[in-house]
Amino acid sequence: MKTVRPGHQRFCWVSHKWNIYTFHNLRDFRRTVKDEGLKQKQHWIEQSYNIKKITSLDMYICPFAFHNLVWHTILTFGFSDGERLCITVEGEQYIGKDYSMLTAIYPGYRIRFVRGTEQDIINLRTQLRGDKIYRYPLHLEPEIIQNLFREYVEETNKSKNHHEPYGLIFNNCTSALWSIARRQLPISRRHIGLVFNKFLPKYLHKLGIVKLKERVMMGKKSKIR
Repeated sequence: MKTVRPGHQRFCWVSHKWNIYTFHNLRDFRRTVKDEGLKQKQHWIEQSYNIKKITSLDMYICPFAFHNLVWHTILTFGFSDGERLCITVEGEQYIGKDYSMLTAIYPGYRIRFVRGTEQDIINLRTQLRGDKIYRYPLHLEPEIIQNLFREYVEETNKSKNHHEPYGLIFNNCTSALWSIARRQLPISRRHIGLVFNKFLPKYLHKLGIVKLKERVMMGKKSKIR
């Protein structure tokens, strides 16, 4: 019997009352690197966010596959009280099975919508894996950012019972996120940046959503705020 890897073992879901949205089973794993390797402690929390306190939306991208042609995408909502909520999509994986590019190209995984703290999601890549990550602030009206937040909440709850197939070309970590954002933004359905997301920042720059000069590179020694 296949066992889902620790980071994918629980589904996040969201309840809300008025302006307060509470994320249940929000991922907040704690990891340390010791001589014997990576030590990971599962930590799932319940965290509430006030939608009226959203002040920013950032996009993180980091190299993933095919000689840095395919990149992983993460969206992070920032709040005036200092909270940071990460929204990302991954291919559901199992213990004892390494990620396979062939399986990913021909939909063999299921989509897993991961919601977590920045300390977990970003720290895993910068501090522990040593990945290079590039952060781009998104220039959107506050109302649009709030509407996007609601869209991702709706999709989070829907994904608990509805599992889409993951495909590196057709439904990947970038296209799945921006397909939801397309409900609020004028994003093309077929732009190459949604597959080879290395080109995504330039596309969003043309739309006035990002400014390339504001790119911030984060690496192994970066500190997560």
